[in-house]
Amino acid sequence: MAASSMLACARPRWASKKILRPAALVPPLVGAMASKHDFGGAAYRLSIQQGVSMGRRSDIEAGARKRDGVVASVSVGGATFYIASGEIEVPPSALVS
Repeated sequence: MAASSMLACARPRWASKKILRPAALVPPLVGAMASKHDFGGAAYRLSIQQGVSMGRRSDIEAGARKRDGVVASVSVGGATFYIASGEIEVPPSALVS
């Protein structure tokens, strides 16, 4: 089973497809996998491709680092398929310095 298919199956029943995408599950997934006791390394990497069958491939790279046997950091990044652009206006009163 492809990683993206596994992630789609892991979506909680209460989560709408429009709200929670498989990519949103990558950080907790990689952190949970790295925290397993049978993983003795200091770093864990996970590569996922999604959107391939619909022609909008995105490559997601995730990693977790452990320190003293405990997950200390999780990072996620990758290449996405460009589909839209936009702007967000933030009123000055909403900015906090």
